[in-house]
Amino acid sequence: MAKNFQTLELDAEIPMEEFTQLVEKIRPPVDDEDTFSTRVYSMTQSDEGLLTKKSFTDCMKDLKLTTEGTMEEKVGALIKYLEHESPTARIKQMIEETDKDSDGEISLYEMPGVLSLLKFNGSREDIFEVFQSLDEDSSGKVSLLELQTFLWDHWVENKSTTEPSELLKDSFSAFLKMKEDEKEEKETNLTSDDFPAIKAAFEKCFDRNKEDQNWQYFQTYVKGWDPKWIAKVCELWELEKDEDEDDWATDVVDELESSVIDLVEKVEHTMDIFGEGNGTLSVKSVAKMIEFLGLAKSAEDVFNSLDTDKSGQIELNELANPILKCAREQQVNSVFKIVRALLDDASVPNVVG
Repeated sequence: MAKNFQTLELDAEIPMEEFTQLVEKIRPPVDDEDTFSTRVYSMTQSDEGLLTKKSFTDCMKDLKLTTEGTMEEKVGALIKYLEHESPTARIKQMIEETDKDSDGEISLYEMPGVLSLLKFNGSREDIFEVFQSLDEDSSGKVSLLELQTFLWDHWVENKSTTEPSELLKDSFSAFLKMKEDEKEEKETNLTSDDFPAIKAAFEKCFDRNKEDQNWQYFQTYVKGWDPKWIAKVCELWELEKDEDEDDWATDVVDELESSVIDLVEKVEHTMDIFGEGNGTLSVKSVAKMIEFLGLAKSAEDVFNSLDTDKSGQIELNELANPILKCAREQQVNSVFKIVRALLDDASVPNVVG
């Protein structure tokens, strides 16, 4: 490929395998890394998903890199730019300089400082939303690789962006706008005539899996519901009726149960973010949550109200159950909003009970 590049037709395809071999020859993978060559390929491919002589040359021009020399020299120049001069590389360098514990990861508490350094001033809710999305492995921290991947995907579509702060702001803004659009698009095809059937379907299977914790969480969420409340729930979770299915009402109940369990998993992830690494929350963990949420509450009082078994630690069910009750009362499914509402409630003991 390197030898014949100059003689290729503009629309001639460059095989991914050959391109990857060339990239890895110049820049061998490190620590079992297998994503860098894929990123370089995605950066240089055409809108149709193919790497051609034209798409590669256009990419080099977009990045203001030389198109002279052999293919190996061109790819070498591209790799050098991506690793040392590109906005994603500079963001990585800036984050490494501000990584307080030098572990190569960003905690939720470090995130506001990092974003401020990069001139992004989002709300705490925005930061929490982005953080939860970036932390794909639910480790409670965001690795530089997770952040770079997020930024890279946006940069591939906007190669003209050269400033780190501009890339970060555009990437986060695009993500938050997408989330907002998803919220605005929520709708349901269910009507009030369908609600009695849904309630009946739920009551019919109410006693199933009595020992299953997830089913118990679902019961906590829907306990005491009535047709008027079902209308709001169907819209909130975008529940749909499949008129071709005879047992559509049961399907709706199953879909709602899945949504509630997803909410519980996000609560568990929140505990990983603020917790002590063992799946529980201590008084110190609760204090972290209160500080991040900007609340003027006593961590000890909140902790004592949630530690219902008085074991000295808050376990998942002790946080999930009051959160589900709060979610039902507040009619929201945003973990940030629910947790804030729960901890800010002066009558936390009443919510929990």
